[in-house]
Amino acid sequence: MTFGQTRDLHFLEFLITNQNSDGGWGYHPASPSAVEATATVLLALNSMHQASLTAEACARARIWLVQGQRAEGFLALLSRPTAGLLGDLHSLSRLAPSRRGAECRGAWAPLAA
Repeated sequence: MTFGQTRDLHFLEFLITNQNSDGGWGYHPASPSAVEATATVLLALNSMHQASLTAEACARARIWLVQGQRAEGFLALLSRPTAGLLGDLHSLSRLAPSRRGAECRGAWAPLAA
């Protein structure tokens, strides 16, 4: 196993271990779940290309997001400035630019069933 693969597995273990009981993620371990943090983690899990390890976490996160969806289809308001979120997403996109997994892709489908 290469250093990069070992690092990725530690990263994946950290994310899954720190998923909140409600299915979402907060901005740091043990913080309340937030739409932006949960969506960012789903992006990270999607890039991991580890379907057998990420499927359950992705499904739980999707359920949490759907439960927070408003009647008009929008999710709750961003809890911090969009610029910070975009910077986070950009940083995550550089973690594994050569791998594009499909494990969590269902999380990006329209949330309304």
